[in-house]
Amino acid sequence: MNILLSVDRATDVASPTDATLHGWVSHTLTQTASLPEPTPELSIRITDNDEAADLNQTYRAKAGPTNVLSFPADVPAETGSGLLGDLVICAPLVLLEAAQQGFKTSQFRLAYLYRRGLGAPFDPIAAIGWLGAAARGNSTPEMKRVYRDIWARVPPERQQEFMAIVDEYVAQYGNDVTRTSCRMTRKAGTYVKRMTCQFDDERLYADYETLLGDLSPDTAPQAPLPE
Repeated sequence: MNILLSVDRATDVASPTDATLHGWVSHTLTQTASLPEPTPELSIRITDNDEAADLNQTYRAKAGPTNVLSFPADVPAETGSGLLGDLVICAPLVLLEAAQQGFKTSQFRLAYLYRRGLGAPFDPIAAIGWLGAAARGNSTPEMKRVYRDIWARVPPERQQEFMAIVDEYVAQYGNDVTRTSCRMTRKAGTYVKRMTCQFDDERLYADYETLLGDLSPDTAPQAPLPE
């Protein structure tokens, strides 16, 4: 489907490629009964918590960031314009919501952001909690390796404290609590495997990992290690 899509990134948080966003928009519009006759035009801005909070306060009079804001184009139909409007997506909040649903790749990436203070406040407690939740149970070798590397650097006298933090996050966001299942799957037509998660209840199925799964190599999180 031919779409004029403009993507503006205003955050350090990694986000899907333009091609991936184009595919999602195209799929969504094909499900819409009434499309503009001209080529549809849409702008997407991917931003951080601060800007999302400012926009949410300005346009909705609500405090704090929100995951998505939509601004439909106010264009008279008789103009024949294909302009649909603007979408603003708060990348850190979308990532947090996916992590809270039990999606392990999102938990792993969120741990990296908190460890580095990228798109989120520097928070080593949250970093170890989310990393532990990602590595616990059915996880990827990389998640488990990073967790083991960090655990090896924890002084013995603080290991009980750190384990309590991990246990708390698992108790809130583990797969048993969120009713999600995660497993390694092979990408169609390749030998590449990746972690995918889905809700156990098929009525609530939503693959949030796909939302954040198409990252370029230079923005993908590296192994977060403590000082």
